[in-house]
Amino acid sequence: MAKIELSKEQYLKILKAMGISGMMEEFIAEEDQEEALADKNYEFEEYLLGYAKDFGLENGENEEWFDDLMAEAYDMANEYGETDMYQRLAWELAVLGFKEKYGKDFDNDNDDDFEKAMEIEDQFLDEFEESGLDNVKIVK
Repeated sequence: MAKIELSKEQYLKILKAMGISGMMEEFIAEEDQEEALADKNYEFEEYLLGYAKDFGLENGENEEWFDDLMAEAYDMANEYGETDMYQRLAWELAVLGFKEKYGKDFDNDNDDDFEKAMEIEDQFLDEFEESGLDNVKIVK
């Protein structure tokens, strides 16, 4: 087995990354695979926590430092998800509104179209930053 040396900061970063990846993995897993995946992630978590004392930390997932670290990981994943949602929505709205603004369909392979769509996207992102989704209306 390969051995690697880590600083305490790197060890904590690996634990946090494991928390985020496990959370995301389990979130998108098929329902019949969730439990097995959670068990596998828990097993890996326990393995990593077995090295906690080597970094001057109390060993165990019930320790306050670990709870705080997993809370940071959860907050980071949620913040990423929210930011990604706004960016994806802004892009989709920009592409949808492209024809109305420029009188032609958006061509993803055309650099000029791409630049123009990014300008529209930026306008939506500015609006989302200012008002969130308060001004979004769905009209059928």
